[in-house]
Amino acid sequence: MSRPLRLALLVTDLAFLIYWTVGLASLAGLFALPASLMYADYDNPIVFAWNWSFLPLDLAFSATGLLAVAAARRGDPRWRSLTLLSLAFTMAAGGMAVSFWIIR
Repeated sequence: MSRPLRLALLVTDLAFLIYWTVGLASLAGLFALPASLMYADYDNPIVFAWNWSFLPLDLAFSATGLLAVAAARRGDPRWRSLTLLSLAFTMAAGGMAVSFWIIR
């Protein structure tokens, strides 16, 4: 695995894990996020549900991306398949989000 690919996977996957951890902590009432940091219409129940509908897909691409990096470090050739799967999940999530906001 090339260094730029490894870095892209790590940054993207860890950033999304942080995003969802902060979101879950906020939802649990551990702290309040300022409105200035929220996405547009975050208080709209439909947009809120839409955002949370990405959690399983985002966790899937983060997990497969991190597994790909770990496999590459071990010299396991399965890192290529895991990377392709992670990138496919990432593109699906990104495409869905862009499509939603374009339509909206």
